[in-house]
Amino acid sequence: MEAGVLAEAAAMPWRRRASEGSLTKEGRIWTLWSVALVVTFGLPAALLVWVEPLAFPVSAIFVGHAIAVLHLQARRGARGVKPIGDAVTGPERTALGLLGDLVGDDARELLSRTGLAL
Repeated sequence: MEAGVLAEAAAMPWRRRASEGSLTKEGRIWTLWSVALVVTFGLPAALLVWVEPLAFPVSAIFVGHAIAVLHLQARRGARGVKPIGDAVTGPERTALGLLGDLVGDDARELLSRTGLAL
């Protein structure tokens, strides 16, 4: 097993390890995807209103569809975040304390407030 890798992560060799660079790249890709989606539906909507102003309701449906797709994708990603939960007794409390030692002050405060470790 590679040094510094959790046993749970080592059990999933098919998953890439995330780094700050890979997360930045993923963020840029999702931003580009979002812009492309809004442009794909927004430009035809604007063109339709320019050609025939009475077609505004149909244009609003185009733009609404783009926004709905973005919200669905964001919700799908947010469902992947799971709180650690309350560690009331024994080993869970000790493990949570050790995790708190590994993260910075901001992350520790977030962990105590929400149960999420980022």
